[in-house]
Amino acid sequence: MRSFTSLIARGGPFLIIGGLITSAFLFELKPVVTAVPEPPLTSSDLFWGAAQPAPEVIWMVGANGKIVRSDDAGATWRKQSSGTHAGLQAIAAWSPRRAVAAGGGGRVVVTADGGATWAPLAVPARPGLQFLAAAIDPAGRLWLLGERGTALVSDNGGAEFADRSDPRDVAWNAVAFSNRDQGWMVGEFGEIRRTSDGGATWQAVGSLPRSLMSTAACGDGGGVAVGLDGLIAISGDHGATWTVLPPPTSEHLLAVACGDGWWAAVGDRGIALTGPLSPDPARPPRPLDAAEASAAWHTAILGDPQRWLVAGAGAGTIAHGRFKPFSG
Repeated sequence: MRSFTSLIARGGPFLIIGGLITSAFLFELKPVVTAVPEPPLTSSDLFWGAAQPAPEVIWMVGANGKIVRSDDAGATWRKQSSGTHAGLQAIAAWSPRRAVAAGGGGRVVVTADGGATWAPLAVPARPGLQFLAAAIDPAGRLWLLGERGTALVSDNGGAEFADRSDPRDVAWNAVAFSNRDQGWMVGEFGEIRRTSDGGATWQAVGSLPRSLMSTAACGDGGGVAVGLDGLIAISGDHGATWTVLPPPTSEHLLAVACGDGWWAAVGDRGIALTGPLSPDPARPPRPLDAAEASAAWHTAILGDPQRWLVAGAGAGTIAHGRFKPFSG
């Protein structure tokens, strides 16, 4: 009896293994896999555009059709389904509920419910066109700018578009309006066009030394434009004339924002600068991020002198001279 018990004890593990093998033939064993949801923000994100239609509401768009939204000024984020894998270069918003995003392949998507759903928008774009900018002017008109001189405008939320394109092969990178009638667009080769009739007609202003990547309107007819190799230009007459500042950096400046008497710009290699809207040799541009904590490029900037939001290869805020990345 003792020897039989000992045999069972010694053979027990083999009997168990054999039973499991037999069970594998008799029953279909399926592994249990628990899906781990991807966080809204990841270290590999590339964001190219941002909009802030209300102090607490922020949208960012970027590579692979990614759209994220925050309803608490960037403390938390959630991912939204854009319905496209095309890179989204720009986003503009009429309100916290209505927005439009545009990008590669002429793709344009719109939402009327805060991003809960995004739907494609039919746009008269040439095949393969890359939209580079989207903006809502003070009259509520939607502007879409891009390659090959493209400039489209809609005064009914995108239901219909009028073509205000330039016949020349120039990429338009940004547009800004200082009021309902007066505005300007900037682009490749330092080109600037200006309107004084709400965009019905445009006139060439001339060109600056380098390609212009971004522009913003602020104050009573004030404006600023930035571009490659540290180019910064200031206007005080609704974009009719421009003063080029001595370049404070050789890095490319890719986005600019401005307000009452100030401007701020970001670009390659973590460059972030701010300066006065009126050219003043005694007050040259200074670093916005004293710690230079982020060495990534950024193509969007929003906010005010107390707290900036920047987006690009990663995203975060600049406040009190320090960069703080958003957490996923």
